[in-house]
Amino acid sequence: MSQRATGIMSLGATLLRPFTLGREYSKLWGGQTLSALTDNITAMALSILVLQRTGSATKASLGLLLQMIPALILGPGAGVVLDRVQRKTVLVVSDISRAVAGLIAACALYGGRFGLIHVYGWMTLSGIVRAFYDPATNALIPTVVSKESIQPANAVHTLGKNTAMILGPAIGGFALSRLGGTWTLAAGALAFSLAASCVALMQPLHEDRAGRVAGRPGLAEAMEGFKFYKAVPLAMHLLIMAVMVNLCTMPSGLAFQYHVLNVLGRDSDVLGLLFSIAAVASSVASYFMATRGRWPRLGRTMASGIAAMAVSFGVIGISRHVWQVFLAFALFGASTPFIQVPMSTIYQEITPQDVRGRVFALRFTVSTFLSPVSTPLVGIWLDSLGSTAVLLMLAGGLGTVSLAALSTPTIRDA
Repeated sequence: MSQRATGIMSLGATLLRPFTLGREYSKLWGGQTLSALTDNITAMALSILVLQRTGSATKASLGLLLQMIPALILGPGAGVVLDRVQRKTVLVVSDISRAVAGLIAACALYGGRFGLIHVYGWMTLSGIVRAFYDPATNALIPTVVSKESIQPANAVHTLGKNTAMILGPAIGGFALSRLGGTWTLAAGALAFSLAASCVALMQPLHEDRAGRVAGRPGLAEAMEGFKFYKAVPLAMHLLIMAVMVNLCTMPSGLAFQYHVLNVLGRDSDVLGLLFSIAAVASSVASYFMATRGRWPRLGRTMASGIAAMAVSFGVIGISRHVWQVFLAFALFGASTPFIQVPMSTIYQEITPQDVRGRVFALRFTVSTFLSPVSTPLVGIWLDSLGSTAVLLMLAGGLGTVSLAALSTPTIRDA
């Protein structure tokens, strides 16, 4: 073998090292990434359909609101379920249910019976699924990798999740303009089915549940998650920080859509390209973190990521040229892994195995409980104040959170 070929193989092995975390992790990662990608494609397509048919950001924001409410209601109970059953089964059932709902919406669109009820129905189901899906995935990661590989696994997981979150709307915009709503939703149903198949084939290396619990689930069992946060100050401070970050970021997708479509006067193709730029930046940043060992000063890393995201929101809000928005979207994408990877790693390291379902489900619930307030407000403000004012307000909120994190020793020194 020539020296050049050897060098190329060595480089390839180095580049792929972050992904060599085992066959079972690869199945979990592939399934959850495809699921997250499809979820965002479908949500984006449905949101644009509402905007195109009604011209109302308020009605579009109602669909996003319906995605958030179930987590507030089901969160503590979802955690109890996740600590009693196989978590991979929860993921499989979740994806199959979304596949069926997406196919129903596609058929309704094809037959001319499509309406807001199909949009709101799918969004509600998606919200129910998320109350179980995200905590189950976070609880499963430590069961398919070694303890030393938890942070790289979180980084690769974040790479897939953030790429899906940002690239999904891009594909949704392109698919809607090229294929139409019917085929976009039908393809999504097929993709959800494939994601369920990937996870179904996974066999955790360690037990993926805390063990059999005698008796029926009760309030005392659900309260174990609350007791953990009360007893661990770092977990409580991280939870408060997550609440404030989600308050600003959850409605941002709607604000981005509104600004690009209505202020810059561009169509869904340009919107899709912008999200693609952010996806590439997010993937590069996640990959960079995956190549490292345990990241030092995780708290300061999170605060820096929040500050960078605040800058990206502000730049998008004041931009009147597409190239400026391109740069801001790249910064937005690059900042997300520096918030999510450290937070997930800290949680998984400090949370006992037997309460992970309840702790992670409660984290998901509480961290989004203000989002049902901010999302409809942002929809109303977009119609009344415009996207520039809204994005600047969101940027100010994120900047405040970053400064608060740096001034809190428990977070800063984590």
